[in-house]
Amino acid sequence: MNLRLAFAGFGLVTCALLAVGLAVVGARALAVVAAVLAVVALVDVVVIQLRRRHAGRAGPGRRSLFS
Repeated sequence: MNLRLAFAGFGLVTCALLAVGLAVVGARALAVVAAVLAVVALVDVVVIQLRRRHAGRAGPGRRSLFS
């Protein structure tokens, strides 16, 4: 899940910066699309963190190699 969290964080930062840049340039429609994608990435980050927290409570024998 760590790699998925890194990808979601990268997507969040990239889309947020893209949305701001497009808004400054004046491309409103594309800025809105990028902002929506940033919100989706933010929701993904929250879901990943909740799953990581839940996996931590599962016990020592139930952990994934990639957690």
